[in-house]
Amino acid sequence: MEDFTISINRDSVDVRLDPSSRSPHAKLGGAVFIASLVIVVFCALLFFAGKNGHSSMWQDISNASIESGSFLVPLGILIVGCGLLLWMGFRWSAAAWPSDETLRCDHTALTISRIPYLDFRNRTWKTKSYALRDIERFRFAIYASAKGSSIYGFRFRVNGQRYKTLPGLEAPEAQNIMKALQTFGIDVVLDDALQTKVTEALERRCSLPHKSL
Repeated sequence: MEDFTISINRDSVDVRLDPSSRSPHAKLGGAVFIASLVIVVFCALLFFAGKNGHSSMWQDISNASIESGSFLVPLGILIVGCGLLLWMGFRWSAAAWPSDETLRCDHTALTISRIPYLDFRNRTWKTKSYALRDIERFRFAIYASAKGSSIYGFRFRVNGQRYKTLPGLEAPEAQNIMKALQTFGIDVVLDDALQTKVTEALERRCSLPHKSL
């Protein structure tokens, strides 16, 4: 939570996620890591031989004619598989090494500003506002997940479109923010599942006496 600054009063809710102040190049490093991982997987699929002396995918493609299924099917599997891995990897990267972002809510609108993920110099801000009456099911939920590990943040809907914001937020702070947003008329989800996450988070913090609440 060291990257978050939260301010709540009766007139507004302001939350700032500012990881670049602590690690200016973390986002670029994360993107490079994911790209490198995809390249390694691509090469492994392409060049490593199969079991029992089976030829590699590269050998199969090289020995097949362009029009044959032995060429098109492995190539299609390779492209789709690596494309899917790249998409999933960068979704995780955007949550694990997020851009700077702010959330502000007052009596008129919810406004979210963020730096695009591929802006590694952190110079350009994109801002979008949502009318409070149009926001539905504002909740604390999984932002991104991979191999059993999950990063949480806020998710909500506006006119049928899904949005998410503030990856890395923890349940106790999320609950406080949502209670404040509810007073402004936003449709928030304050349920038993959230309370369970709050309790678990506080218990973890109590087990680490040197970690600030």
